Parts: sequence; structure tokens; C-alpha cells
Amino acid sequence: MEEKAMKPLLGVKPARIVIADRNLDLTKAIWERTMQEKTTAADYRLMAIWAMEISANCNMMLGLEKTMKMMG
Repeated sequence: MEEKAMKPLLGVKPARIVIADRNLDLTKAIWERTMQEKTTAADYRLMAIWAMEISANCNMMLGLEKTMKMMG
């Protein structure tokens, strides 16, 4: 692969940083919902959606890692 193709694009954060930040934000949101005095069914639905997103993000990173290993 050319050297130019291996360099990251300027101004674009690596996926691992973006995903880690997003997962942290979602985790904090879930924690805050659980700490409310009253948690509703709507709150639980949101927390389930956020948890599914965290899972999808982790699976995406595993897939990217596998792809990178196959490429290099």
C-alpha cells in the first residue's frame, strides 16, 4: 500500500476515539437515568436502545480490528 494511503485524513478523529467517547457518554446517560428518583418504562426503553448502541459500537470496533489485521 502507498504511504499516502496509510496516513489518516487530517482533521478526522480515529474511530477508536470517537467510539470510546460515544460509549462513555451513553454509559453516563444510562447511569443518570438509573439514579433518577422514579424510572419509567420510557426510561427503560431509552436505556435499552443506548445499550444496544454500545453493543453495536463494540462489534463495529471488533470488525474493524479484524479487517485491519487481515490488511496488514
